[in-house]
Amino acid sequence: KMANSLAGKVEIGGPMAAMYLLGNPDHYSSHSFVSLYWRSFVLYVMREWSDSEETHNDQGEDEDTVMLERGYGRILSKSSVDDYVMRPVELSGVCLYDWTQCSSRRSVKGLKKYPVDLLFYAEGHPLRETHMVKYDVNLVKTVVPNLLGGYIPKKDGEDPEFYCCTMLTLFSPWRTGLELRGPDETWQAAYNRQSFSDRHRCIINNINIRYECYDSRDDYHHRMRMRAAELRDEYDSDIEGDTPDDDLPDLDSDLQDSVEADDCRGVWSRGKMDQMKEVETVLHSAGWSEGASQGLSDSPPNTFTPERSLSAKGWKDLLSEHKKKVIDSR
Repeated sequence: KMANSLAGKVEIGGPMAAMYLLGNPDHYSSHSFVSLYWRSFVLYVMREWSDSEETHNDQGEDEDTVMLERGYGRILSKSSVDDYVMRPVELSGVCLYDWTQCSSRRSVKGLKKYPVDLLFYAEGHPLRETHMVKYDVNLVKTVVPNLLGGYIPKKDGEDPEFYCCTMLTLFSPWRTGLELRGPDETWQAAYNRQSFSDRHRCIINNINIRYECYDSRDDYHHRMRMRAAELRDEYDSDIEGDTPDDDLPDLDSDLQDSVEADDCRGVWSRGKMDQMKEVETVLHSAGWSEGASQGLSDSPPNTFTPERSLSAKGWKDLLSEHKKKVIDSR
């Protein structure tokens, strides 16, 4: 019992510890995820235009996100923007989204012969002499970029220019921001003339699903609030319209006579009454009901009929009046 109690309180279970000791992963998944700080790339593109610092430099994230890696006893800086801008010449037609999915940096320091599947960075990259790039197209099916740095702008939001610039940065090949649009062209015009592949178009549409869900949620809550307000108005009007029956006009006597008692009963009650009448008919035909009361009353027995009928407000006023009389008599 003591061993079971101690085993139940450990933070890591035995099977989990065994997985780590054997070098096995703690979970299995069909896809892997890689970080993509999209805002760093977008701001890098927009800094190359004269109005970028005035319009989109208020987020406090105008610098590239630099990741640090430990390798061979040294700390290496990993600038994602530099890696893409100075990517191998063979990959000039690759967009940023595909580059994030399929590329990986490999160290070649000390190697006398480079593998054929590795590519050199372009001139000017700080790690060109010690690292190369491996680009595997098959990773498109298993690697998913995790877009970090805030929410992607809304397609039909307040700033369509920023949205179009973001989409062009992610899904159109470029080395400088000047390649994405002309000097006299807007980002929206450049986005409209860009021919995206079917796969990229599908991803762009999926990115906007978040905002479509938000819009549906807001519309639903708005309809619920409107419905609640209508119900409150109807309830208030019913309360205000409750007046004593003396103040209301009398119903036509012919209309009152036409209302039958069966109309006040439910389906189950009417069915029971029909069965009772059927049994009564059988008993009459067999002669068992001689001397008994003929027929059944349509109204249920022992029913209470008030002397007068008042509305809710009328009964409340009457109760208050009698209560006051009792208190005054004491």
